[in-house]
Amino acid sequence: MIYKIDTTKDTPIYIQIRNMFVNLIAYGELKRGDPIPSVRSLASDLNLNIMTVQKAYTLLKDEGFIEVDRSVGSRIYSDASLKCEAYEENLEDLFKEAIARGYSKDEVEVILDGIYDNSTC
Repeated sequence: MIYKIDTTKDTPIYIQIRNMFVNLIAYGELKRGDPIPSVRSLASDLNLNIMTVQKAYTLLKDEGFIEVDRSVGSRIYSDASLKCEAYEENLEDLFKEAIARGYSKDEVEVILDGIYDNSTC
């Protein structure tokens, strides 16, 4: 599995890692009991500081998404439907990015209105 982090975003990297795993769970790519990379392995793969990845894993553990067993490694613990939460987090990240890029609330509302107007759902 390929893991990606965008170091240019304003969202802290450990939050991006957390959100990445929540999304993978929400979309069924990771299921209860599936192993995830060790902290060292993921830090190496993403060229990140080990403490950053550890902070993300601690957050995931505290929120009940993963379980950590030193004898077998970290595994997915949550199998709940997380789609709504994942969508909300993705939207929140997009809105924060738009604000960081200088979009006003009115401009975001115009874009959102356009999406709703053109939606076939």
